[in-house]
Amino acid sequence: MQMHKRISFFVSMMACLCLAPSTAPADEFESRINLELAFRDAILDKPAPSRLLPLIREGEVTITFVRDLPATIGKTDFFLKMDWSYDYQYQTQVENGVTNVSVTPSNIKPIPHLRHVIRMPVDFYRPEVWESRLLGHEFDHVAVSLDPRPRALLRHLCCHIPVYRFSLEGDAKPTDEQIRAGINGEIKRRQSAILDLIRANYATLDQVSLHGQSVMRDRKKYFDSLYTKLNLDAVEFAYQDEVEALLESEAYKSLRPCHVTEDPATRPAR
Repeated sequence: MQMHKRISFFVSMMACLCLAPSTAPADEFESRINLELAFRDAILDKPAPSRLLPLIREGEVTITFVRDLPATIGKTDFFLKMDWSYDYQYQTQVENGVTNVSVTPSNIKPIPHLRHVIRMPVDFYRPEVWESRLLGHEFDHVAVSLDPRPRALLRHLCCHIPVYRFSLEGDAKPTDEQIRAGINGEIKRRQSAILDLIRANYATLDQVSLHGQSVMRDRKKYFDSLYTKLNLDAVEFAYQDEVEALLESEAYKSLRPCHVTEDPATRPAR
């Protein structure tokens, strides 16, 4: 027996990373913003410098000043929401009192969407904050998660979910809910793997820059090295085999990170 159906779905996931990685549901996005002291591209009427505007706008960055952080620590939260739709076909075969179900997902259309919150200590609430090393370092974190390559990896993984199988007792017909649970579970696992990959690269950024206090040896080389085969090997990426062909494609190699050229550690302000 063979059936076909079209499904639309969405899910939100968030990762908060800087000095203390954590995760939380994406509906905490608004709760992490101090609306009294929240800004986008101007702080106290001082506009953001042009070098940061692409990150602010493409990364949907909100900067907020809070009283619950130590005076020298900032934190960048990235929120990954993904909508998706797909078709599926399934086949059933009854054998020895068991119904074996084979499900083939198709036409999967994932749409990932990123936004960010940078939390800064309230002591930095001044127009000159745009030139501080700390805020510059937090924008380096934004650049790591806003890099187009993890979203390309996510789309590829979600669009190439293999046939999966499960069994039911007797001659029961699989429900739409049972079938969707399998497909949605595969998509969420791939999404989680990308979150883990970005988390790992947030951590390496802090290591190579000493949390933004030390000038990076080769800044361009570092950002270019992210989301490559060597990078995925180093973090033991769960779906390395499934993205091997993508990593070697010219389309993937043409994707470039959008980091700021200047190292924030060279700035005189802390």
